[in-house]
Amino acid sequence: ELIPLVGVLGGACGRQILQGKLQVGKWLPMCTEVRELLPERYHALATQSMYDLMDIHSFTRTDDAKSERWQPFLPQEQRALLEAPKVKVGKDGKEMAEKPGVAQQMRYSQEVLIAGTQLFCWLNLNDVTPLEVEAFASALLEWGKTPFIGGQSRHGLGMVSVSFDHWHEITPYRPLDESTAVSLPFGQAYVDHLHTHKDEIIETLKGLA
Repeated sequence: ELIPLVGVLGGACGRQILQGKLQVGKWLPMCTEVRELLPERYHALATQSMYDLMDIHSFTRTDDAKSERWQPFLPQEQRALLEAPKVKVGKDGKEMAEKPGVAQQMRYSQEVLIAGTQLFCWLNLNDVTPLEVEAFASALLEWGKTPFIGGQSRHGLGMVSVSFDHWHEITPYRPLDESTAVSLPFGQAYVDHLHTHKDEIIETLKGLA
């Protein structure tokens, strides 16, 4: 009751595992291969094959510390380490000199979903209190400030807009619509709870450590 997010997300206290009340389904792409796993009202959107929704993105990597262009800006001690001869061991176990100061470059590719792919996911909040719903809404609001899923967000991947049936729409390009919030403003009841019980929460967490 004191820390509603523990009720929603669960956690661990010593050797005791606390079960959360939030259940999350898989993110399923709306495609023909998984159409039968989607709610019937979404079948009309699953008209493309999964293979039409996939692409390959290529990236490059280089070690700027070993670039002659940037080395003059490094401290002398670090430059000396970079320029020192290095030895590597081959597959046959023999040692061989590695040319110092050569940048290690790499090109790699990964499979991605193309921009505009629609996905389906479900969430369940089981037997939650009104304050726990507000705590979840507050967490959702924080995530909505940078709504990414998956990895490689530094490359611009994983940005999503989320539309909940009969509830919210989250988009990177505008804030949440407070007119459809659980309470107004969105998640405020949970924020008020934190301010009111701040000292109690801190003392409780210290006791659990």
